[in-house]
Amino acid sequence: NACRIVSVVADKQKRRFGFAYAALPGHVESGREQFIVSQDETGDVWYEIDALSQPNYWMVRWALPLTRRTQRRFGRESLERMQRIAQSPGSDLRRNDDAIRPAEASALGRPWA
Repeated sequence: NACRIVSVVADKQKRRFGFAYAALPGHVESGREQFIVSQDETGDVWYEIDALSQPNYWMVRWALPLTRRTQRRFGRESLERMQRIAQSPGSDLRRNDDAIRPAEASALGRPWA
């Protein structure tokens, strides 16, 4: 399941960093996923995951409920890991239980319209 990095965000002035990748032809799904970490003027850290995908093959479409559940689990585990990193000793990020929180409405697991 090959993918390619399609964009990189590295804005030191706005303290916003991340990347996006897209599935290449032959991947079981068509789509892209973007990961952005930013820090606002109050010091709060935001972690955004934005994903759009649709099945390329009937077997993947048949297993769509499992696929979406797996994608949601990945999003939760990714957020938990980012929280641990931000709150670890030596992190220069503000240490606050709510400092890393999901962006308003992640598209993770939402099929294309």
